[in-house]
Amino acid sequence: MRAAFAVLAESTGFHRGWIGQATDDAELVTLTTQWEGIGAYRKALSRFEVKAEVIPLLSTAIDEPTAYEAVVVQEAGEVKSFASGLAADHDAVGLGSASAAFVPPVTGADVHDGR
Repeated sequence: MRAAFAVLAESTGFHRGWIGQATDDAELVTLTTQWEGIGAYRKALSRFEVKAEVIPLLSTAIDEPTAYEAVVVQEAGEVKSFASGLAADHDAVGLGSASAAFVPPVTGADVHDGR
């Protein structure tokens, strides 16, 4: 997991990350990363080094949602809401499935008025 983490950390748009362990099960661990945006995360997954080192790790994942994006952030008393980058095929593609040939981009403003 550390090797996969190191490869991801070299990717453009990577902000930070951590490896965590469940407090009640030593065999359950998580690799959490924060990215500039969903586009940077998706682009990182297409790198050869990531495909070679990270994808084998991802193949051992428990079949449940594993990627999240911030849609509301509160920092220093300011609240910002962001448009989601949820893929158009999100309800049809899961772990072990291939993505659609084309997924249209998210439309609308990147930042909302805090609602």
